[in-house]
Amino acid sequence: MSAHAPVSIRTYVTIYVTLLLLTALTVTLSQAAHLGRWEIPVALGIASVKTILVGAFFMHLIHAGKLTWLILAAGVLFLAIMFTFTLADYWTRGWMPT
Repeated sequence: MSAHAPVSIRTYVTIYVTLLLLTALTVTLSQAAHLGRWEIPVALGIASVKTILVGAFFMHLIHAGKLTWLILAAGVLFLAIMFTFTLADYWTRGWMPT
């Protein structure tokens, strides 16, 4: 395993404060802003950004090797396939007569 340059405390604090601000934004949007049908996509978008920040910096994926990135890509692909099949089932339930 190759060594990488140590990450500074300032970077960790910056990411931590960013995560806190994104969490506060999520709470504020859920309570104060009424986005209608956009509430769930906006909340999932913020959650995705937070997930990427945690994975990249706190789990050190930004310095990971190619095999780790391949495994991460396979996991994301599998998740996309599960979402696709689940939504395909959900969206086509009204097609069949009961």
